[in-house]
Order: sequence, then structure tokens, then C-alpha cells
Amino acid sequence: MTVSEEQNTAPRSFVAVPGRPEAAAVAWRSASVGGAREPLDGRGRIAAQTAVAALVGASIAVFGSRALGIALLSIAALVFTAAMISPRTVSNALGGLFASTGRIAGTGLTWLLMVPLFYLFFLPFGALLRRGRRDRLQRFTDAGAPTYWEAHEGPRAGSQHPDRQY
Repeated sequence: MTVSEEQNTAPRSFVAVPGRPEAAAVAWRSASVGGAREPLDGRGRIAAQTAVAALVGASIAVFGSRALGIALLSIAALVFTAAMISPRTVSNALGGLFASTGRIAGTGLTWLLMVPLFYLFFLPFGALLRRGRRDRLQRFTDAGAPTYWEAHEGPRAGSQHPDRQY
């Protein structure tokens, strides 16, 4: 696809002028690098996802709870059938369902894990480190010090030394 063809597919507010950096960015987005695979379409993606769900359901049915495995296999079969009939509708609905479920699970796990971590780890160790007047980072100035200058050890090795690469 040439830059002129990319101009037709770019958003209307953007015009890729040949020779400008923006034209290279548009051409870069559409280029397939090194024979990379194209992403699966709606039906292919849903088929791959339901195949994984069916594999998990079959594994659970064989090695664990038979009822739970059959339930997962049934759900995978229903989703696969619905996806083959209407891939965009099922894909959008499942994407929204998984996104909202992930958001709820993430919020719940954050509160479930981070609050105890803070109160059981950071609060006690912070209190222990703040105990006393010891200043490990030396954040305060010493009024009695004549200078803060630190003498150097002398010149390092020549330009071939690994510490002086430039």
C-alpha cells in the first residue's frame, strides 16, 4: 500500500503529505513487518477462545469435577454457536463483559491485597525506621561542617578504561 492509498484510509483531519514524518508514521502502522500474522477476525478469535475454554472444561471434567467441566463445555459450545451466527455482537458483548469483570476483580484485589500490605508491612517498618534521630539519607545540613566538598581520588585510567567510555 502506498502513501497515497494511506491518505484515503487515514482520518479526515489528518493528511499524510509525502516526504513528511507523518507520512512515514501512517505507512508504518499499516506495514506488515517480517511476514507477521494478521490478527484473527471476529469468528476466528471467538473460535480460538472457545477452543481454549473447551480444553479447560474437558480437563476439569476428566481430572476434577465432572459437573463443573460439563458446565464449562456447555458454555463454550453456546458461545461458539452464537459467535458463528453473529460474531460482532457476541464479540462486543463478551469483550464488555470481560472488561467490566476484570475492572471489578482488579478493584477488589487491590483493596484486598494492598490495604493489608500497607498496614502489615509499610506502616510498622516506617515507624521502626523513623524511630530515633538517625538520618540515613543525610537530609539535614551540618552547621558545624567547614565544607561539604568531597576530594576526588585523582584521575582515572585513560579513555580505554570501561569507566570512561566517552
